[in-house]
Amino acid sequence: MDTHAPYIPQREYRKKFRNDIRDEWLSDSFPIWRDFVMKRERKLTAAEKRHLDVTYSGERVYLDTQIGNLLTFIKDSGLYDNSIIIVTSDHGELLGEHDLIGHDSDLYREAIAVPLMIKYPRDKAQQLSGNVVKPVQLVDVLPTTLKYLGIPTPSFVE
Repeated sequence: MDTHAPYIPQREYRKKFRNDIRDEWLSDSFPIWRDFVMKRERKLTAAEKRHLDVTYSGERVYLDTQIGNLLTFIKDSGLYDNSIIIVTSDHGELLGEHDLIGHDSDLYREAIAVPLMIKYPRDKAQQLSGNVVKPVQLVDVLPTTLKYLGIPTPSFVE
């Protein structure tokens, strides 16, 4: 579930940010101040914002390392050139923006805009490369992938 709340980076990824992480705020759930902030009963302090930022960053660096390990394995296995690899997320996170935390609040861009990266097999990569500037939705990933693979989209798929 990394990168996901509660933000508790692996110990080795905490070391880099140890001056800004408050150990008493690391737990299986958000610190108690989250509820007050989400109810808009108070705003985040600078220390709380920094704690959220660095613990989320620690988890993000850990996840990046793990994705790198997976890609290395795929390459070392000789599968990379013929693989389609899709990286995305189900939601973003508010880390103090708009004085909110998490993703279960208002629909701000930070919570709803997610990455979508597709690596196509080598023989199609050049003709399919580039950036798509029009909005897409995650619901489009499965039918787009099935179409690329030449597999009919089942009728129950949006």
